[in-house]
Amino acid sequence: MTKKKFNILQFLKRSSLYIIFILIAFFLSDKVYGNIGKDTFFNLLKKVDFTWVLVSVLIALISHWVRSLRWVISIKPLGASTTTFHAYIALLSGYFVNIFLPRVGEVARCTVLNRLSGVPVQKAFGTVVTERVIDTICLFLVSAMVIFLEADKLFPLVQNSITYLSTFFGELINNFSFTSIYTLLFILIIVAFFVLLYFLYAKRKVTTQKLRSILLGFKEGVFTLMTLEKREVFRYLLYTALIWVFYFAMTFVLFYSYPDAENLPKIAALSVMIMGGLGVAIPTPGGIGSFHFFVAATLSAYSLNQENAAVFALIMHASHVVSIAFFGGLAFVYGFIKTTFFPTST
Repeated sequence: MTKKKFNILQFLKRSSLYIIFILIAFFLSDKVYGNIGKDTFFNLLKKVDFTWVLVSVLIALISHWVRSLRWVISIKPLGASTTTFHAYIALLSGYFVNIFLPRVGEVARCTVLNRLSGVPVQKAFGTVVTERVIDTICLFLVSAMVIFLEADKLFPLVQNSITYLSTFFGELINNFSFTSIYTLLFILIIVAFFVLLYFLYAKRKVTTQKLRSILLGFKEGVFTLMTLEKREVFRYLLYTALIWVFYFAMTFVLFYSYPDAENLPKIAALSVMIMGGLGVAIPTPGGIGSFHFFVAATLSAYSLNQENAAVFALIMHASHVVSIAFFGGLAFVYGFIKTTFFPTST
């Protein structure tokens, strides 16, 4: 009986999270695309040069390979070994899982690597946590540089975003009506939010244990990096820098795919990259809504009109999701077939 109750509570907790972020995705998508007519939208899509979109996808795949090279370096001091190819398959598989189950991809990535190469999941996860922290530091440094250089454009952008959200919810409260679909959705968000708060409070001990486990994994990951030889440290830092160069390149190249964006300055690509990353950090399903909102708003700050900014945001997001769904799906299937029908004896 206790076990059944626990499962129901876990289901309600997860459902509350999904409801909140699905509704956020809906609201932000409506903000970006709600006022664009269907004919106008499809006419703008016809302007896209998909050759440059494919180039951007290729650069993204190269960046994933470089990330795999970096991951192999951090795994070596753990007393385990893997190939770059297996790390690449595991990485793409994790990205694929993340499309459907946000924040589960990291665990899936380590699990696939374990089945392919025998690297213990906990140790692999420690390196992933370390990787996340290092990437967060890099993101912070790049963001600080962009904010310093583009403060006149980004600060009004943040102000306008906050104003829009506060105005939107303020209008819902002032014009409260049970017949309004927006009002009903707003009520669902509030209910889901308080249900989530309850479960976070009720399970605070479990949450503390999870946090402690993550910190221990990070500590182990940092210690492993400290044991690397100088040459390996240089390669690790070089791959980290290359990953961010490729991230910038895949964004900048996309400007050439859309005539209205190809004359934007290079710094705009950095701004879009940073704000798009902020949108993905909001765990809406696949970054839907939040990514489009932040990217479109950023491009608007560079004088691209709302319709063109919205279409570009869609191109950028769709090229990433479709490529990950395709190549990540292939990697996931390969990993399943390889470990199920052609297991490697260890």
